[in-house]
Amino acid sequence: GGGLLTVAGKNFANFDLQFLNKLPNFKQRVPMHHRVIDPGMPYWNPTDMSVPDTKTCYKRANLDEEVAHTAVADALGVVKLIRKYYNV
Repeated sequence: GGGLLTVAGKNFANFDLQFLNKLPNFKQRVPMHHRVIDPGMPYWNPTDMSVPDTKTCYKRANLDEEVAHTAVADALGVVKLIRKYYNV
């Protein structure tokens, strides 16, 4: 312990974090690094106009997954994308 948590997630910094910061003492209890891992970046292609969405990432990672749009399922999807890319 003692270190800062590095968060991974799609839209975490601009969406999810806004809700979490409203929880009492969240910032004190969960010390996070200001940088966030976007699981879309490893699946970005130079021809893309933006970072690909989760559905495109699943396709490029050859994962047979559906975007659930629920917090837990989407978080597990982020883990799968990162593990697939880094072979862990």
